[in-house]
Amino acid sequence: MQVGLTGNIGSGKTTIAKVFKVLGWVVFNSDDVAKSAYYDENIKKKVINLLGKEAYQNNQLNKAFVSQCIFNNKSLLENLNGIIHPYVKEQFKLFAQKHAQQPILKESALLYETGIYKDLHKTILVTANDTERLKRIQQRDRISEELALKKMNNQMAQSEKIKLADFVIENNANSEVLAVILAVHSELTSTTD
Repeated sequence: MQVGLTGNIGSGKTTIAKVFKVLGWVVFNSDDVAKSAYYDENIKKKVINLLGKEAYQNNQLNKAFVSQCIFNNKSLLENLNGIIHPYVKEQFKLFAQKHAQQPILKESALLYETGIYKDLHKTILVTANDTERLKRIQQRDRISEELALKKMNNQMAQSEKIKLADFVIENNANSEVLAVILAVHSELTSTTD
């Protein structure tokens, strides 16, 4: 079984993924694989062709420069995604083959935006209110409220994602998250028995 896990920035999807891992699922983190893609030689050449040599400094991705290029340029962002996403898709295919006998949780920030969810058996959406998400982003990334809000507003609305999700896990500070995770896990595993 292959299940997608997603949530907007600051929702806590990585924490939820860790719980599923403890419950015996293997986790494929699309965001981590996408970050590693930038160091694949073929990908690196394509990124430089798209954004220029400034995209890398001392063989390291110049994240600030790349972010600046794509943040307000939808065309560049789409072109960059067109370079990175096929790599991630291929890596997931290999991962799924390797773990064919185990339940797989595919963690991805862009599960719905990229259409990846259509290739999975079920999807789980992790949500949190804006106040909670803002606090988490600022603490984790050590950034200003203004920048955190820009990141939040640059994503598909949670309300739209809820319409596409098979399961929703609310992950606010006062939520009974573990009980909900266990209920979702139970439902998912009962369908595979």
